[in-house]
Amino acid sequence: MEKNNNRVFVSYSHKDRSYANILVDLLKKDGFNTWYDVENLNLGQDLHRQITEGLKSSDYYVLLVSENSQESNWIKFERQIAENHLNKSKLNAIDLVRKELSSYIFDIDNRHDEKLMNVINKFIEKL
Repeated sequence: MEKNNNRVFVSYSHKDRSYANILVDLLKKDGFNTWYDVENLNLGQDLHRQITEGLKSSDYYVLLVSENSQESNWIKFERQIAENHLNKSKLNAIDLVRKELSSYIFDIDNRHDEKLMNVINKFIEKL
């Protein structure tokens, strides 16, 4: 698979980790770099700083939306950083209940990375 230099920050509730694992695997198989807490966080260091740096160094933000994520203060923090540092067309939310790219969180009309959209569609098909 051709390597892609674009980095995708995956945001999810830990209660939804099995879904995040599937998405991260699909992204990697398609050549994307990922920022995924399980692989990138060092628990001995400042978590807020690491997450902020991870988001600032990412090209895309993908939020897995569920009832669990709605209650997470970490996701609220990550989303705020993403909205402040990434172009709006780079923000994506996948609704795990509706099994679709969510238009009620981020505008989905201006998606430019066809390769990322293909991976997201593959993920949704697996839900």
